[in-house]
Amino acid sequence: MAKSPYSILFMRKSNRTRVKTDPEFHVRKKVAAGATGAVLGAVVAGPVGALVGGLVGTAVGRAAERGKLTKLAQSTFAKTGPNKRAGRL
Repeated sequence: MAKSPYSILFMRKSNRTRVKTDPEFHVRKKVAAGATGAVLGAVVAGPVGALVGGLVGTAVGRAAERGKLTKLAQSTFAKTGPNKRAGRL
């Protein structure tokens, strides 16, 4: 009996081969944030958005790697507070 091309999609788990990822495989936050920003920028605004999103994502990832992003968020939240901004509305 000939197998259909769709039979691969419905294979049992026992037939699949499992490949373990390399434990030393690491993606830097700067790279991941840049790629995410580029993809989201491309979806929203096309090629120019991909460039801008990639640059902004890389900057945010670089700040996250250096620990400046959490310090900035903590200092901004400490100045405004959770309820102070809501009172302005």
